[in-house]
Amino acid sequence: MKKAGKLIILGLLAIALFAFFACKAEKPAETAAAPVEAKSKYADQLYVEVSALNSLEYFYDHKEGMRLVGEDLGVKTEYTGPADYDMNAVSAAIEQAVAKGAAGIVVVGWEESLNGAVNSAIEKGVPVITVDADIPTSNRLAFVGTSNFNAGVELGNWVAEKLGGTGKVAMLGMPTLSNIRDRMDGVKSAFAKTKIQIVQIGDSKTDAVGSAQTAAEILLKYPDLNALMGIDSHSGLGIGTALREANKVGKVLATGFDRDNSLLELVEEGVVTATVVQRTALMPYYATLILWQLHNSKVSLTKDDKASNVLNIPGFVDTGVMIVTKDTARSFIR
Repeated sequence: MKKAGKLIILGLLAIALFAFFACKAEKPAETAAAPVEAKSKYADQLYVEVSALNSLEYFYDHKEGMRLVGEDLGVKTEYTGPADYDMNAVSAAIEQAVAKGAAGIVVVGWEESLNGAVNSAIEKGVPVITVDADIPTSNRLAFVGTSNFNAGVELGNWVAEKLGGTGKVAMLGMPTLSNIRDRMDGVKSAFAKTKIQIVQIGDSKTDAVGSAQTAAEILLKYPDLNALMGIDSHSGLGIGTALREANKVGKVLATGFDRDNSLLELVEEGVVTATVVQRTALMPYYATLILWQLHNSKVSLTKDDKASNVLNIPGFVDTGVMIVTKDTARSFIR
């Protein structure tokens, strides 16, 4: 009897479970499928940044800026260009972006040799904005980046204050580049009202090895040098190496430019006194925002900006700089 009772109970449970799942199956599965994200109405628009020297850590922020603006706007973004300093490859990458149907192109304006590719893209209806380094002799629509002259003034004033307005200083950078020349001019402007003497401007070549060699030569030539200023993204590392090898750490005020982790570590250690940090990720981010506005925004100055030949965008956006010292270097390390 006990066995029969157990069988009856099990049978009733099976019938109940069958009825339960049958009822569930009859109801529409309202939450069974995963929610599908609505496709952005701008998802087919492609914005491309083209640069060179992309093997440098400096351009990590450029890549991040493009990735983030793509996510925020719901558009496709790409970052491309050669790992070395090859302007022919940069021009070819601009042409390839046009061929792919890019809605807009962001270009680091390394030098005027890029004018032909930039102007050609614009003639074909693809707007181009330069970032980081400008080529104002081209037909680019705007420039977004650091006011390099103002950055040089800010750095020059900071160094002048640390030196008490007097001393011998050398600068290190790639003087063939317009953005570096502008920074150097800004430093010279700041020093003009002091007793500081710029004894030499050295070529940092294209990497930290080349800049270390130039820095070592300067330190040997001027044993009484008070400051050695790095004006581009790899010169600070070279200066740090040269100071260590010459046993002059702490004896010569040293500055770098930008925020490579290895450079920030030198600042934290006190080998390099300070570095100038740009808001690099904002450059391609804001440039893409402007390009997106050209295609999609209804904001205007006239009843019909296009018919009136009015370009309703800022011609220059200064993203600014900060001077980072030992006290704050750790927070800038990626």
